[in-house]
Amino acid sequence: MTSFGPGSPPNQPLELTAHEGAMNYSPAPQLKRAPLGGGIPVLGNSIPVSPGRAHRRSILSFGLIVLASCALGEDQRLATEAVSRFHSLYNAESYSVIYTSADTDFRKGTSETDYLTFMSAIHRKLGIHKSSVDAGWGVFKGLHGTQVTLVFNSQFAEGAATEQFIYRVSSGKPSLIGYHINSPLLIIR
Repeated sequence: MTSFGPGSPPNQPLELTAHEGAMNYSPAPQLKRAPLGGGIPVLGNSIPVSPGRAHRRSILSFGLIVLASCALGEDQRLATEAVSRFHSLYNAESYSVIYTSADTDFRKGTSETDYLTFMSAIHRKLGIHKSSVDAGWGVFKGLHGTQVTLVFNSQFAEGAATEQFIYRVSSGKPSLIGYHINSPLLIIR
């Protein structure tokens, strides 16, 4: 049975301690906040931070966020341009060029022969690429560059498909690491 100490409201966080084989419940230590003017809350106290210093940190943090978002926006632009090149090469049936210019991780995942067969089947069933509308995107910054995922609702000569492109952007150069396409026409034709 759990019991609360005198004056402890039932919704207060509890700390479980063991002493000589007995289990005791006592109120958990609470964070104390400094009076208005700032400070970093810590158990039992706060470390004062001057308002001017906190303001400079906020401005610095905001500046770093703006710079990072500009860099991520540039990576997204580069990947979007690479999708346009992909579609041009697809329409020209230059699948081998797409494969050889893709990232090594992409090429490790499938042989060139299998990729050429796959792309030929897509072209045979859907026809040439006509247009694409942005359906979503994501940007992830990692140790090996930025990974940009772009999703498009695309129109081909024979019907619609959803395409997903995954590019790794490193040193300002996008390289394809994933391509996925979904259309009922790929199954029924």
